[in-house]
Amino acid sequence: MRSSATAENLPFASFAGQQDTVLNVVGENAVVEAVHRCWASLWTDRAVSYRETNGIDHTTAHLAVVVQRMVQSEVSA
Repeated sequence: MRSSATAENLPFASFAGQQDTVLNVVGENAVVEAVHRCWASLWTDRAVSYRETNGIDHTTAHLAVVVQRMVQSEVSA
């Protein structure tokens, strides 16, 4: 599960690592829990503080969750 926030990759703020990613999710219930965790990560102390520090209005922040199949890699770069 990957989070994708509307305020990411701005010219003045990247938001890298501010919202949660959940790996190796197996089973329907675990998928639902992981989606909820990703959505909720928009309102963690670190995410709220980051938006405040960068002058971003909380009411403009939205988050989608991307579900991707986890694959075993042999090489990464």
